[in-house]
Amino acid sequence: SGPTNDVSASFSESGLGLSAPLFAPRANSTELLGISDFQHVNMARHSWQPSYVVGNSYVDAKIKGRDCYAGFFRYGDAGSDIEYFTRSSVGNPANSSADSKNRIYDASFMANDSLWDRFYLSGSGTSGTLSADLVANSESLPNSRLQFRKSNGANYNSLASAGDKFDGGAAFLMNDGAFNINSTSVEAWKAILSSRLGIKINSSTAGTTEAVFARMVKPGAGSGDFFVPPSNQPAAESAGAYTGARKLNTNEIQVLAEETVKQVSQRGPFTSLSDFVNRRLTTKLAGPPFNESDVSRTGLMGPLQAAIDAASDRLVASGGINSRFYDSGVRGSFFTPEKIQVFPGGAVGTISDVNVSDSTLAGAVVPRLAMLGRDWYYSAAGVPGFITQADILQAIGPLLTARSDTFRIRSYGEVKNPKSGKIESRAWCEAIVQRVPDPLKDSPTDDDIIWPERPAATVDPANAAGRKFKILAFRWLTPEEV
Repeated sequence: SGPTNDVSASFSESGLGLSAPLFAPRANSTELLGISDFQHVNMARHSWQPSYVVGNSYVDAKIKGRDCYAGFFRYGDAGSDIEYFTRSSVGNPANSSADSKNRIYDASFMANDSLWDRFYLSGSGTSGTLSADLVANSESLPNSRLQFRKSNGANYNSLASAGDKFDGGAAFLMNDGAFNINSTSVEAWKAILSSRLGIKINSSTAGTTEAVFARMVKPGAGSGDFFVPPSNQPAAESAGAYTGARKLNTNEIQVLAEETVKQVSQRGPFTSLSDFVNRRLTTKLAGPPFNESDVSRTGLMGPLQAAIDAASDRLVASGGINSRFYDSGVRGSFFTPEKIQVFPGGAVGTISDVNVSDSTLAGAVVPRLAMLGRDWYYSAAGVPGFITQADILQAIGPLLTARSDTFRIRSYGEVKNPKSGKIESRAWCEAIVQRVPDPLKDSPTDDDIIWPERPAATVDPANAAGRKFKILAFRWLTPEEV
């Protein structure tokens, strides 16, 4: 259906007796609080690309190996109901002006790489003047973690045009309580995921031990409730999977935090947010046989999605997270390998039904997935009640950072007797130091505040030095504290 309030596209299923919204556009820019909100934007150029592009990270099945770009492909058998691809034997097809539209690329990887580290959303909008209470932090921005800086926040309204606010607005804001994605603390990840406890959705409020991760702003077009996967039927057959909001209990949060730390420990440190959101670009599997390794699996999905899948696998017995979406609740009962069609890289129009095994997949255009390297299969993967990486990021993404700007620095000094060499005195101290946006060189110029290290300014060594560090606290330590 066309855009109507919170519904831009819907799913109709007569068997379930429902028509459910699948995408939730925001009414205005003040409702956009994080990059993952753009998962509701149609960024897919082709029908075979993901419905939710931004924030998700599964490898595209049509990419050769685990790269992000596969070059030129061309459609075969255009009159068929099945769209499939055959690799062109040359770099660019003869009719490249038409076939260039059929480039195969990993839309999620490229969108994440382009967006996550270059943009942020404050919810303040770019038009008009903000109230004095907002710039004084007496009132909160829609993203309440972002606060105007005491030193220059009042000058935000001096940015005259929307373009000035787009380019320079971040110089006047700071993130209160950002979370470092490189944390290997289970308790820290558990705390950030638990920040979603007790949230209200439509007219219902989750319990104090239930964390809400709702893809839709108003599930069920404003009439949906919380979705708890049933134990007596596949989750995909429940109307709530399409109209409800997911909530995870404390045990599910605990397991998800544990699996996230495993992924961070294996893949980190992450040098940027997109590095954390995206999968790794790994080489294609050598085979047959095609044996997955810990390294090759990093090319299948991003760390947060891998943690969700691993946590679901651990919680099969209790139906936790997405495990109720295993068809009939039994792993392996949905699309057995014998039922999967593969399309060999032969002549255009060639389609073969084969028994998918390691040997028969050699040379196939569609790479070996085995449902992403596992022996079980999801049904209705990606419906609103199915937790995805983008859903988690939609909730916590605005808090995340790839680096810390506050540091604990400890120092040690000693005095030795010059004759005996004996240590006569020792001292330990500790400072809490924060990197702040102010350039080392004081300047009233907005350009110096926004980008002091810019090439045009580095003729001045003070500008080349970048930004200031501010000592927040200092204390002497006792030997017992070291």
